[in-house]
Amino acid sequence: MKKLVGMFAAFLIIAAFTSVNSGIDGTWIGKMDSPNGPVEITYNFNVDEDTLTGTVEGGMGEIEILNGQVDGNEFSFDTQFNGATISHECVLEDDDKIVMEFTFEGQGGPGPSGPQELILTRASE
Repeated sequence: MKKLVGMFAAFLIIAAFTSVNSGIDGTWIGKMDSPNGPVEITYNFNVDEDTLTGTVEGGMGEIEILNGQVDGNEFSFDTQFNGATISHECVLEDDDKIVMEFTFEGQGGPGPSGPQELILTRASE
């Protein structure tokens, strides 16, 4: 009986971890101000266990997500644009909201040097 209870508990933990990760999957939209007015950015996230892949689309085209890692409802990834690496730290707060903090690193990249926050909402399908 103890063995059955232990197996059931392990199953619940794995199921909870998988459901949180799969909540990140999908298309998310963020809107931010730019010198040229508001810009919409689309994030396409794919989670496979603890690895995040996907793309980011905006006014300058589509770029690939690099170094994506998932740990429960928190995840991180990098992108590269105009010679700069942009580091992203994210938290899935609920099924329809991700809070993202991103930082530009390196030379030649646009934007301020300090962290910026962006709220993402799940795209309507």
